[in-house]
Amino acid sequence: MDEKPSFEVLFDNAPADAWGPPIPFGHTNLPTFPVDCLSPWLRDFVIEVARDTQTPADLAGMLCLASVAVGAARKIRIEIIGTYREPLNIYVVVVLPPANRKSAVFRHVTEPIRDLESCLVEAARPRIEAAKVEREIKQKKLEKLKADAAGKKGADPDQSAEEAKQIAQELVFEKVEALPQFLADDTTPEKLCTIIFQQGERIGVFSPEGGIFELLAGRYQDKIPNLDLILKGHAGDSYRVDRVSREGEFLRSPAITFGLTVQPDVLRSMHDKPGFRGRGLLGRFLYSLPKSPVGHRQVDPVPANPAVLARFEECLVNILRLEGGDPSEDPPALKLSSGAYARWLEFAKTVEPTLGEGGNLFAIQDWAGKFAGAVARIAGLLHVADHAGGTHPLSEKVGEGVMQRAAEIGEYLLAHALVAFEQMGADPDVEAAKTVLRTIERKGLRSFTKRDLFEWLKGRFRRVDQLAPALKILGEHNFLRERPPEPRGGPGRPSSAVIDVNPALRAERWEEGPSDSHNSQNAGSAAPEPTQADFEDSANYAAAGEVIEVDL
Repeated sequence: MDEKPSFEVLFDNAPADAWGPPIPFGHTNLPTFPVDCLSPWLRDFVIEVARDTQTPADLAGMLCLASVAVGAARKIRIEIIGTYREPLNIYVVVVLPPANRKSAVFRHVTEPIRDLESCLVEAARPRIEAAKVEREIKQKKLEKLKADAAGKKGADPDQSAEEAKQIAQELVFEKVEALPQFLADDTTPEKLCTIIFQQGERIGVFSPEGGIFELLAGRYQDKIPNLDLILKGHAGDSYRVDRVSREGEFLRSPAITFGLTVQPDVLRSMHDKPGFRGRGLLGRFLYSLPKSPVGHRQVDPVPANPAVLARFEECLVNILRLEGGDPSEDPPALKLSSGAYARWLEFAKTVEPTLGEGGNLFAIQDWAGKFAGAVARIAGLLHVADHAGGTHPLSEKVGEGVMQRAAEIGEYLLAHALVAFEQMGADPDVEAAKTVLRTIERKGLRSFTKRDLFEWLKGRFRRVDQLAPALKILGEHNFLRERPPEPRGGPGRPSSAVIDVNPALRAERWEEGPSDSHNSQNAGSAAPEPTQADFEDSANYAAAGEVIEVDL
């Protein structure tokens, strides 16, 4: 924990000396959630719940970060430098197949939140009901006074008009408060706006099924997506709804926190939903794709330690009870120590060059452009959690160690985001790599040249150099390797580089393949354009293994 995180590890492409097993797309060995980066009370809770429910620690870890955000959002911000500040709400989605006991983990994480909400509701209900009755009495009196002012017999119109104006002004300022609410679930964006308006401009949306994505896609609106509130609720941009039937609602700086789990099929379909990628919704989520333990679980695990669960509830309730302040004002900001800012700046400078065209993160620029800000938000949440059992978070600056822990969680999130967008088909380079791979499979190639490959795929690629990103990805997945160049025997145009196919791929798919295909006369006819279904059917043969990267 004392060493600096190696930010460049995910961007390195070291050459390989030996073949390893091919790595099918979506089967990368992803890092596990860095539990030790959490505050002790969160770390212990995640370990206990993961063992008790026999689920990946990633699930409880990500939901715990979201639960802290439910308590801190719109109450505290984190200030990076000058006027650059980030809110502390986050959008979290964990991807797991069915039968992974997601609901059990949700119950553990959200039970303290719902118990506190229930207690606050019971305490507030008598006061709210009394306020409703008083308001109804005033409204009926107002109607009578308006009738008297209109000339009802036996009444003083002028006096009635003045009294009516006075009561009307009182009703404007005497709003009846809503029952306290921390979490919402299966709700439309329109209803969510009302809830946020009533709850001090903050709400958490937690669901073990992820049905909210269907609602956002327009289940009840002829498939017209309604994303404005969700997009603005991430950064805290103002949002106004004008209604015909009742009073409009204005949100100055809404803060929504998402804690969701979805099945892999839902993730793969998200990229095709109108507006989800183009308007930036997918770029706002922090993704986690843990390995499913189904088939390897203990059937009689040790139950979670009650003392650990009680400590989790105590600390989380302390965060939920933080004062929220007036929604019309900006929340106070956490300050960074000089060391924390230096560490964040180092991280941001490492990420920035990868965002431009040709950079490693260019294909997910919509997500990676918010990456440094997300790390800052996580640092703020870790700082809040570190102080949950003692002093107020604002009493001390965010330290360098906290920022380092946030950066390590950030590296975890980056690795998972790359695979999430790959599975959503959001990376055109990955889709091109799948096209190349299917061509190699159909032809049963042992080796080939870039020029030959270009001839076969002219309908897909306009220039030879456009093959480079796809070949690089296939090298990283250990399907291909470029041979070292042979010494030139004399003048003339150098021969095209020869690319070898992983023998494990060939042995699994063919008994006998054609000879080296760098001789275009032996190349055969062009293969039909491969389909996504063809690729997925053929890519399931290889077991996951260590990624051996190669720079093609």
